Amino acid sequence: MFCFEVGSMPWIRLLEAKKNISKFDKVMKWDDSAGKKAFHNAKRRFWAKFNGFPCNIPLPDPDIYIDKIDWDSKIDPQLLLDVEVAID
Repeated sequence: MFCFEVGSMPWIRLLEAKKNISKFDKVMKWDDSAGKKAFHNAKRRFWAKFNGFPCNIPLPDPDIYIDKIDWDSKIDPQLLLDVEVAID
């Protein structure tokens, strides 16, 4: 129920995907402790809301991976021309 409600993925599809993960050894070695923590926190928030209980686990920062943007930056026109040439 949680996987479908929050992630729009049925549990059975998640299990099927998990069967194929062992074929790629780099995936198995990847440290995803931050993802695991975020998943468990989301699951706790979901079940607390679903059952009408309070939850003091805060939502993750939506800007955690967004750098500050320099809105007044200058674009090198030669760089744009080089990109266009590479695409053609």
